[in-house]
Amino acid sequence: MTTRRTLIAMFILLPVVAALARPAAALTPAEFDSIIQSIAAIPYNPRPIATDTGDVTGISEFDTREAFLSAFTRVEIPAPANGRTFKATNPSNHDDITIVGYVRTQPHGTPPAGWPWVILTHGGAGQGSIALNAMFLHLANVLYANGWNVLAVDKRDGLLSRCSYQTTDADSDGDYDVNGALSVPNRVGDTMRARFCETLPANFREPGYTANSLPSSRSAFEAGDLLAAAKYVRDTYGAPKIALLGGSHGGLAAIRAAAIMGSTGVDFRGDLLDAIVAISPVADHNTFQYDFSSRTFECDRASAAKYYSEIINGTGLDNFSNDPVHVLDEFYAMLNGVSQLDAVTIPTLVIWTLADETDVARSAFAYAAKTAKMKLAYTMMMSRLGHFDEIWRSDPYWMEKAMLTYFKSALASVTGAMGTDPGFASGGPRTTNPYLLNVNLRKYDPAVFLSQDSISSYLVGAPNGACRAEIGLP
Repeated sequence: MTTRRTLIAMFILLPVVAALARPAAALTPAEFDSIIQSIAAIPYNPRPIATDTGDVTGISEFDTREAFLSAFTRVEIPAPANGRTFKATNPSNHDDITIVGYVRTQPHGTPPAGWPWVILTHGGAGQGSIALNAMFLHLANVLYANGWNVLAVDKRDGLLSRCSYQTTDADSDGDYDVNGALSVPNRVGDTMRARFCETLPANFREPGYTANSLPSSRSAFEAGDLLAAAKYVRDTYGAPKIALLGGSHGGLAAIRAAAIMGSTGVDFRGDLLDAIVAISPVADHNTFQYDFSSRTFECDRASAAKYYSEIINGTGLDNFSNDPVHVLDEFYAMLNGVSQLDAVTIPTLVIWTLADETDVARSAFAYAAKTAKMKLAYTMMMSRLGHFDEIWRSDPYWMEKAMLTYFKSALASVTGAMGTDPGFASGGPRTTNPYLLNVNLRKYDPAVFLSQDSISSYLVGAPNGACRAEIGLP
């Protein structure tokens, strides 16, 4: 196994990589199927997720973070408030917002034309960040070591983008104090305004940074943030090939980004992204209420629909106050990752486990039934182990080998300089992946696995009145 010292050096030192011979050509369905088969052959050796991933990788999560911060550069990227058009396109729009990321390019100054990129983004809604997830930091380091240019970015609801900090230690606790941590709530209408900004590691905080973000839309308009990130690397570095990876809410946002690019009324060209990976992506926000034995309606989605329809111009939503049920249905249509795949034409890999405790198995089946009918999409289902970051923690070798294989095969198959080496050995004895499920769902309609009942009318007419009050209805 690679030693810890060698692995850290691998992350920090600049590998010698040749320029790409030529841009990757569009994949045929047969080539895409071959890629999926090669990923399925990678052994998966799950372990209890409480164990330290350093046992497998040879590098602690602390050292992963330090290696990342020593080599990646913080950047601020403009994104359209409505997720569709910049203010320069339509002066009546809300001012553009700012998203924050960390970038690292291969050692050639401005990368040559044809040099590929991977953009990584986090999950969660209002409390997530790439800075909090060791998976993304470790994968960013490994991707760079294998020849990729990398941008790890927080969407508008990520802590890097929405949190501001003072430059002084007012309470003498040895840390910067949160300033403006309550200025952008986790969810619209949340009067508690949770202090998730305090969870951001101190070495990721930028003293003096003034946050310019908006509340979470649960991935509806965060998709525009990811397209803005792709536009940034294309405009800044001339990158013609860009892959996008997101987990959970970030996976839904990645699917929606691929679905809306190039569509009417959107500032982002239709060939901006070349491939996506969505790990444990949300399937359908509208039917979450039917999955839980709770009488408490999750009104934050209704609050977000109201906010984005009435405060932010150009979202495509009608006026909430005129017909809240209709606008909620419009909003929820953006939060159905399965139906959004109808508009996705680029190579798409969805990864799900049936043991995911954050969502339910029906989501995996719905995605699998949808992608079974698509030529350049596939849902890889495993019987274990958990949500997207838990799959990685269970076996980081499998996740990183799978991602390196997919990205190289889809975007840089002819380039010997692009590698597929995670930098550490597999953590177990298996030579195959016995946990992959080969479920034939081709004959099913994906909607069979999702509730056909909309929650919108129930939210608006919530009997205890609490939800109506939260979304400003009498």
